[in-house]
Amino acid sequence: MSRPLLQLALDHSSLEDAQRDVMLLKDSVDIVEAGTILCLNEGLGAVKALREQCPNKIIVADWKVADAG
Repeated sequence: MSRPLLQLALDHSSLEDAQRDVMLLKDSVDIVEAGTILCLNEGLGAVKALREQCPNKIIVADWKVADAG
């Protein structure tokens, strides 16, 4: 059985704050997620910036229309 992957969810409202946390935690995670608020506030540029910052990580863009549960 393969090991589970650890995902960092960046539920930030600014790219600057998200990138600060990525800098601190990227070596400890497998997946970097641009959360809905980050994507809506910063657009596709946030995903591109995270890809540049973490070229060897899986990048997930969480573009939800509704976040209810």
